[in-house]
Amino acid sequence: MKKLFMMLALCCGVMTANAQREVGTLTLQPKVGVTAATLTDCEVPDADEIDSKLLFGAVAGVEAEYQLTPMISLAAGVNYAMQGIGFDDFEYSESGFKAGIKDAKVSMNYINVPITANFYLFKGFALKAGIQLGFVADAKMKYTTYGNIPDTDFDGETEHEQDIKDTKMDISIPLGLSYEYDNFVFDARYNLGISKVADGVDYKNRVLQLTVGYKFDM
Repeated sequence: MKKLFMMLALCCGVMTANAQREVGTLTLQPKVGVTAATLTDCEVPDADEIDSKLLFGAVAGVEAEYQLTPMISLAAGVNYAMQGIGFDDFEYSESGFKAGIKDAKVSMNYINVPITANFYLFKGFALKAGIQLGFVADAKMKYTTYGNIPDTDFDGETEHEQDIKDTKMDISIPLGLSYEYDNFVFDARYNLGISKVADGVDYKNRVLQLTVGYKFDM
């Protein structure tokens, strides 16, 4: 038992020695990156042939971090993130007739406010968890229809865009990890939506977010 306590004390000492910054340190971190997003249970009505897929976008923002203890910090930020869901293209043809849908997606852009606790396991490496509030900046359904009919002048495509009504504030749980090297921070997190994105639907956000940032001491 005495040896166990000595080993735990030694481990704690090593982890404390490897803490990222001193207690009371405040940093500011601009960051940019990419998102891979989807919505749970989101399908095209009356179109079982059209499968959903990840929608890729961008994210940019800033985050402030305060070192509470040698191993724990608290971070809060704001970012603009492109989210939503994409759909596979679909085409139907018979006897020279052709019709299809392409580039279909639900585009939902958010201003997100994440708040996370960061747990530094060893120098530069942190696990993080918290809560994120998302405010809809823009939400649209977009798709393009096309087709042709033999022996007629109909041969073309039409772009469609429709605003999504009754959107709600998004509540998500961010879970992730980060690694800091020479003030550069590489962050990967998964935002697990727990609220519905709009009234009348059961869709919830699921977003993988990869960013790179740079920490400035304040």
